[in-house]
Amino acid sequence: MDKQYQVYKDQGVQILAVNIAQSDYEARQYAEQRNLTFPIVIDKSKSVMEAYNIRPLPTTILVNPEEKIVKIVTGEMSEQDIVSYMEQIQPG
Repeated sequence: MDKQYQVYKDQGVQILAVNIAQSDYEARQYAEQRNLTFPIVIDKSKSVMEAYNIRPLPTTILVNPEEKIVKIVTGEMSEQDIVSYMEQIQPG
């Protein structure tokens, strides 16, 4: 996902990862091990997960420039899936 973040971030597509119930240290270690450069926030209380009824993990929520949810993807994605989804939400 970070590879595509690098491609699409200057085209108006952003990624915000929400880490569920792990410590700051665990999330930072995970990001460093995988060389992730997109922002990651911690949801220690699982409030985001509950508010959006997210199950199972991982879940990806695609939001368009008008701030509307266009698609919810559960499970892992291939590189081609990520490219396709980035293109779907890319500002016109």
